[in-house]
Amino acid sequence: MDGLYRGAGALLTPSAHLHPIFTCSIRPAPRVRTRIAARTSRDIDLSFSAPQTEEITSLQNATVKHCVKLRTQRGYRESNQSVVLSGADLIRELAHVEFLILFHIKGTPPPPATMASGARLVTVTEGVMQKITGLESVSPTTLAAEVELPGLVEFTSWRPGQLHRLLALERCQDPGNLGTLLRTALALGWDGVFLLPGCADHFNDKAMRASRGACFKLPVASGSLADWKRVTEHHGLACIAADLDRTSGSGSFGAASGAAADGILNSSLKNNNGNGAANGASSVVGDLTSLGEDMRVSLVLGSEGQGLSEDVLRECTAVSIPMIGDMESLNVAAAGAILMWALSGRAGSLAGELSAAVKSS
Repeated sequence: MDGLYRGAGALLTPSAHLHPIFTCSIRPAPRVRTRIAARTSRDIDLSFSAPQTEEITSLQNATVKHCVKLRTQRGYRESNQSVVLSGADLIRELAHVEFLILFHIKGTPPPPATMASGARLVTVTEGVMQKITGLESVSPTTLAAEVELPGLVEFTSWRPGQLHRLLALERCQDPGNLGTLLRTALALGWDGVFLLPGCADHFNDKAMRASRGACFKLPVASGSLADWKRVTEHHGLACIAADLDRTSGSGSFGAASGAAADGILNSSLKNNNGNGAANGASSVVGDLTSLGEDMRVSLVLGSEGQGLSEDVLRECTAVSIPMIGDMESLNVAAAGAILMWALSGRAGSLAGELSAAVKSS
């Protein structure tokens, strides 16, 4: 029988996992039945767990073409309700997501069993991986995956008042900026995002990489200006518009000083009835330390080139960031990060920490 076991080992692919019965190494996988020729008139069935893998080497393969279309065509993503993730970092960030197909490069160890569970596991050449991911270069550790698209949410179906901080984006067409804003919103504890008309697809390949998977973790809704207004009224949110084109000389963030500037945004938020403090009015952000985490606000950002539409500005209190240096404007992702942090209700604690650090240095 020792010879039989050695024969079994010769037929099975070596790996670091030792089978509990036979003195041979095999890959773990879904249950597969392997028949091995025996010395007797009877065959012996070996049942074991191992990933069921397939191999793709051709760029013309139907699965490869399908993945390229998912990566590059918004309409195809929406009709198939799935998307391709590119890059090991993004895939590890979303390891909790159920993968439909998981690709890794031939000759490299397969992804962890917890990640590959239930997925169609495919080994590919570096050329095929580059085609699927659209990356300029790939390494042996590069991964790709097809996953189902998460559905859009309906914020008006939430309990009134459940939504405290909502980021709204209008005509944010750069996918890198959009993805960065989603990542920042998630990191700063904002409750969700509303995409107004003219925005890039948040499942665009570049947007997903910039968001580090935030588009799968953060509730996202999409609709018209009227739809957004219904959400803000349902949850009693103050409507604040970041007017990036304003300058300090025209009544922006830094126009007022001292006590005159303090508390203007505070009062507009605290007295808000869902329509903003003073529709279309300019405002100055003064002392933010008294803003609590229970504050309810929707911050609206637009593109750097076009800014926000007049329709949006009429519904909001306009604010801007003081530009002290010789620079005309900030990137929308940078401006959004500053404003989301300022409105997060945690500005006071960080200000105190920074003040103490400076004084002790």
